[in-house]
Amino acid sequence: MRRKKVTLAGISNDNARRASLKKRRLAIMKKQVQQKLDEYRKTPKLDHLNKMVNKETYLKERIIKAKEQ
Repeated sequence: MRRKKVTLAGISNDNARRASLKKRRLAIMKKQVQQKLDEYRKTPKLDHLNKMVNKETYLKERIIKAKEQ
């Protein structure tokens, strides 16, 4: 059984159009967040640890930079 052909048209009702946009925007944001989390989880732990900085190492780097200037 075939479905009826749907004609595409803009949403003329302003409130309905805004609600539809809001739903789509939330769905797209969820997808993007999920993709970023997946990318983060796929990278090896060693890469995460190399980028992490604690207060002590941060201050040491800042002192070295200040001395160079």
